[in-house]
Amino acid sequence: YYREIRSEIPESIPFWPLGLAKDGDDWISLGLQLPSRTVLAIWRIKGSEECMLPLPEYQGQQLTVKIAFPENDEKCHYSWDAETGILTVTMKEEMARIIKGQI
Repeated sequence: YYREIRSEIPESIPFWPLGLAKDGDDWISLGLQLPSRTVLAIWRIKGSEECMLPLPEYQGQQLTVKIAFPENDEKCHYSWDAETGILTVTMKEEMARIIKGQI
């Protein structure tokens, strides 16, 4: 997936939906606001199966969300709530995924 977004990375703006990672966090997330879309890397380290990622810049908008890597993933589920601007991600085990969102 890196090759698909590589040319946009120099123009991207990084953000941390859950704040900067700290030792002991259950979930970690890094986002890149690219010119054409948003890309989120999310890791479940431990703890709850569900994580709520606030994305206030998309609140009130219909965001199309998809697992970017790995393709055809069935272990990670998500739902977008446009009213609250929250992307809820569910992972049944410790893993990482790359999610892309586009208006």
